Amino acid sequence: LASSMCRNPAITSDERRRHRTMLELLVDTAEEYQRELECDRELYQVIALDAKGIPQSRITASRAARLLAEASQIATKATPADTKPRPGKQTSAKSATNEEADTAQQPVPAQH
Repeated sequence: LASSMCRNPAITSDERRRHRTMLELLVDTAEEYQRELECDRELYQVIALDAKGIPQSRITASRAARLLAEASQIATKATPADTKPRPGKQTSAKSATNEEADTAQQPVPAQH
């Protein structure tokens, strides 16, 4: 888009305004994409850390989907001005039961 604008420069003020608007939309789109990538990275980190907390187990797809949904809800509620630290992982009897039901025990290979 930008290279096309450079090859065909705007002549009228209306064309310059449209070019400026298109460039602003391009930048806004790129910034939104970057924010989504950061959010996705945080979600995958949550899943990875949760999986590490379950020794000798693998996280199931349903548990990962639940974690993604929870993290997504937290991310949509958070605002850029929100500077409060996020609370640590909270566990309860119910969540512990859900984790046990959602994990598949993996055999530990014996080393010879």
